[in-house]
Amino acid sequence: MQHDFEQGLGYLKSYKEEHGDCRVPGSFKTGDGFKLGSWVNSRRQNYKAKTLSAERIDALDQLGFIWDAAEDDFQQGLGSLKAYKEEHGDCRVPQTFKTEDGFNLGRWVGHRRREYNKKKLSAERIDALDQLGFIWDKAN
Repeated sequence: MQHDFEQGLGYLKSYKEEHGDCRVPGSFKTGDGFKLGSWVNSRRQNYKAKTLSAERIDALDQLGFIWDAAEDDFQQGLGSLKAYKEEHGDCRVPQTFKTEDGFNLGRWVGHRRREYNKKKLSAERIDALDQLGFIWDKAN
């Protein structure tokens, strides 16, 4: 098990060097077939189950490991929306809009509207979006 962790950590370091972050897609495999996406997801599960040692948590934290991908996605979108509003003066993000770094903000905004309409968006997230002047109904 120690070898598996060290091997995965090595692949994660390489991934970060190449991509600049630890946002490994769930289906990602290395060139030699190592299922890094699955390995990352397993570490998140271990963390939630409190079966990951403090030493391993620290090693992952030092790399900038993302423990909660959904929360990280939301925060990335919120930050991009703030920047969009600063530049454009509102939150009327076109559906196809992407940031300079390639983040699909238009799609992110659409997902937040769908979550809101299905009552699947937390009050905390609704408040954060309301504070920016989020447009809940794209027809307005």
